Amino acid sequence: MNMKEKILVQRDSEGKLLPITVDIPDVGTVSIIPLTRGDIFKILNDKTEGKDSDLEIVKQCLFDPKLTDDEFKFVKYSFIQKVAAKVFEISNDSKGDSKN
Repeated sequence: MNMKEKILVQRDSEGKLLPITVDIPDVGTVSIIPLTRGDIFKILNDKTEGKDSDLEIVKQCLFDPKLTDDEFKFVKYSFIQKVAAKVFEISNDSKGDSKN
């Protein structure tokens, strides 16, 4: 792996961020798409009352398993918390505990 691969968020030929497959304790293996710096700043600065930023992060970044909006209504909050934390972890260091 060269230096640029270590420091840049990986993208496909169309410029879309590539998902990273990770193991999350008590959750299992999931694929998530990292957030860009701009996305992180938007989320951290969004002060909309009643908005669940962890849920929004997971809806935006969870690549596999795919969940519908209706399914998200019934997702355990511990799953949302753990996946959101992992999204921030891999977004700050795109290696994470990647299986890719």
